Amino acid sequence: MTVKRIALALWIFCCAHVALADELRIPVPGEGWTLKLDAPAMSEVPAAREGHVYSGNAGKLNLSLHVSKPLCEGGDSDDNRYKCFVKKMQSFPYIVSNSVRANTVAGGVQVTYLIEVPVGERKVRAFNLYYLFVKNGKWADLHVSLVQPSKDELESVFKLIETVTVIDENPSL
Repeated sequence: MTVKRIALALWIFCCAHVALADELRIPVPGEGWTLKLDAPAMSEVPAAREGHVYSGNAGKLNLSLHVSKPLCEGGDSDDNRYKCFVKKMQSFPYIVSNSVRANTVAGGVQVTYLIEVPVGERKVRAFNLYYLFVKNGKWADLHVSLVQPSKDELESVFKLIETVTVIDENPSL
């Protein structure tokens, strides 16, 4: 009985990072808007990449936001942004074949896939979800990844994405 209680406590601790939601606000410097979403309490992680706005993690969950000038020619359509992203994905190592899925969602495009990375004699899986959208002529991607996800944790990632809202700092302009 004690082993079962310990296992349950570890499972609750592990999954609580994904399941518990706080309001996360990510201001986009110089752009006049903020991204708001319900996410677990995140530990911010510094990153030095052009267009980087935010990176954070909560246990097995990682989240980042990048905003930049359009990455490809051809306009801001969902189809063009998706095709541009697919070209970029060709350089991503370890993508599980046939795991890539994409669909149009409110305000943008959602792309998901799995990666499987060899670690010693085993393989570690990570689920990745990108929400691609345009705001004021800039391309944004909100990336959420989850290491060794359970079904419940995957559902919480999709619920997290459903809470994304863009807030204009100067709505009268």
